[in-house]
Amino acid sequence: MRRITIFTCCLFLSFNAQAITYTFHTAGDYDDVSNWDVYPGNDLLTNDTISIEANCSNINLYAPIGYVVFADNVDQIGISWVTISENCQLEFLNDYFFIDIFGNFDFNVYDKYILTSLNTNITIFNNGYGFTSDFCMIWENIVYIDYNNFGSQNA
Repeated sequence: MRRITIFTCCLFLSFNAQAITYTFHTAGDYDDVSNWDVYPGNDLLTNDTISIEANCSNINLYAPIGYVVFADNVDQIGISWVTISENCQLEFLNDYFFIDIFGNFDFNVYDKYILTSLNTNITIFNNGYGFTSDFCMIWENIVYIDYNNFGSQNA
């Protein structure tokens, strides 16, 4: 009986250890489940990957762990409320894109940078609380930012 229990536990752990990739494939609203292969919800609480492969609006995401990547064909995203923290990696593959912030985009990861290609150009339109980070060096490479503040961005 003990061997069956140990075998069952090992089998269960091996299935749970595999990371899942959630792919957003059709331009539109983040919360529209038809835009996803499998909808991940608004919390990335495991070491899974969210791959945004089309322009995405109304992103509402809390990601303390895992990997969030915006593909090279994504040139516009809309942020409702996004928090990237603790042990989550964020990456933008396009060299030029727009970010519309209607709530807050909060990046608080102590030991990771936002990954980008060299000389990435980002245009941000803040209509909410803006982009915040508790750390100064948040970009991996040189990033050119055109920041348009129509909201209440704090310094």
